[in-house]
Amino acid sequence: MEPYNSQAQLEIDDAIITKYLVDSNLKDSGFVKDPSGLYYKIQRRGIDTGIITDTTLMYANYMVKVLTKPAYDKRLDSAFTFRLTGYVEGIRIGAKKIKVGGKIRMLIPSTLAYQQRYLKGGAKDSILVPSNSILDYTLEILSLNIKPHD
Repeated sequence: MEPYNSQAQLEIDDAIITKYLVDSNLKDSGFVKDPSGLYYKIQRRGIDTGIITDTTLMYANYMVKVLTKPAYDKRLDSAFTFRLTGYVEGIRIGAKKIKVGGKIRMLIPSTLAYQQRYLKGGAKDSILVPSNSILDYTLEILSLNIKPHD
């Protein structure tokens, strides 16, 4: 097996994301390409109530899927508590682009996600995210450091 070449994989992922944006009529919808290779669209910037770091405790709603596949995980009806530490690099980059009340959609190249690794889960411990998968991740930050009111 050849060693992992992140630059070559990023070029492959970039071509797939660009084609997806064109084919889905999203090319002119406000997606921006970060220098890291992350594509993102800020749907709502939010209000500035503090700096988000990798260790900031956040309460958020989210939905994640492999590009062009159904969602494999989501928390849209009740806030999920987490810190960015331990999450893939693409999520860490994108989350810092919004504030409390903000919402962002990210198309995360595999080089900023699980790379050659795959992610298993579910009742049958099946593969949820194949290796070299591009993630489509939507994040809405509800609050920082304190639990939002229900």
